[in-house]
Amino acid sequence: MKTRPNAASASRPGPSATTRPPDRSAPAARKRKGQTVSTAAVARRCVTRRASHRPGGARWLTAGGSRASAIISSSRPSRCARCDSSGRTRFAAIRAAGRLADTVHRATRGHPERSVRYRELLSGHHFVDELRINFDHHGGRWGSAALMRERDQQPYGADELRLAARAARAIGTALSRYALPTPATAAATKMDGPAVAVISAAGRLTAADPAAEALLAELADDPRSGALPGSRGSARTTLPTAITTIVEQARGRLGPGRGGAPVRARLRRASGQWLTLHASLLEGRPDGAIAVVARPATPAEVIPLTLMAHRLTPREQEVALAALRGRSTREIAAELFLSPVTVQDHLKAVFDKTGVRSRRELVALLMTRTLAEAGL
Repeated sequence: MKTRPNAASASRPGPSATTRPPDRSAPAARKRKGQTVSTAAVARRCVTRRASHRPGGARWLTAGGSRASAIISSSRPSRCARCDSSGRTRFAAIRAAGRLADTVHRATRGHPERSVRYRELLSGHHFVDELRINFDHHGGRWGSAALMRERDQQPYGADELRLAARAARAIGTALSRYALPTPATAAATKMDGPAVAVISAAGRLTAADPAAEALLAELADDPRSGALPGSRGSARTTLPTAITTIVEQARGRLGPGRGGAPVRARLRRASGQWLTLHASLLEGRPDGAIAVVARPATPAEVIPLTLMAHRLTPREQEVALAALRGRSTREIAAELFLSPVTVQDHLKAVFDKTGVRSRRELVALLMTRTLAEAGL
């Protein structure tokens, strides 16, 4: 007579039973029950298409818990890590991979159609490839660039990628020097309060207070014209590149349901004063007007740039900031989980790189000049 095992005995197979690895796909299976047919079909095609790139690739829908979740739970299944190579050419991903530059063609191994960004952006605008570059210097990213190549040309080659990496180092070094403190400038050139400008959906200046008009004229890409870009009564309608960049970032990040963080950028004027730019959607939709507010940067926003410009490592920056806050060596050690001897070693490295001999001189270097450049 056959007996039916109870739940307890079924969960503990005997020595003769064939043991199976735990099914980590249960959450994914539960998600599959509630998904639409179209999503399931796309997920199956996604897995089947990429099966040849992983042994037993078609099985990772049921055996790979994290990958199954990434495929099933995403509203756009084609953005999974295996089927979409766009993530490999994100600026942060390029840095994480230890590279200074990368291209869509190299990241996709010659199959750019696997990239969502290529399919949805580059191809539609008749570009054959994209080259992204990080301008790094001693562990800090000082800028970045994205270059597109038209379809009637060849994709970026290995020689061009190496040239971009060499150029990135030189440009990163130059940009880092740009952030070093400079002698105090005349008070008449400093911005004391905020400046506000409103940019239309067409990228034209629709309103600005006097401070914003003066700043836009100063930031004009062609200052010789003497005309305010995009101002009423001016033939020019092109905003300065710095303003256009933050406006487009706001449109891309702050749309409905995107939950992006507020868009902010730091800008240094020709006089040496640092400003902080904020951009926000006035009407809550990407095709609405954008408000751009510029204000003098605070020391907390400028000092990290100054420390990075002096080639301090991330740990040395933490120690230096703690010293600026008046922490003792033992307090810094407890706060950063270091030994006092290690803290002293880091402080010595900070002093050597900044050219000072004591904490007092470090505070004078960073705070005095930073306060002057911030207009405080």
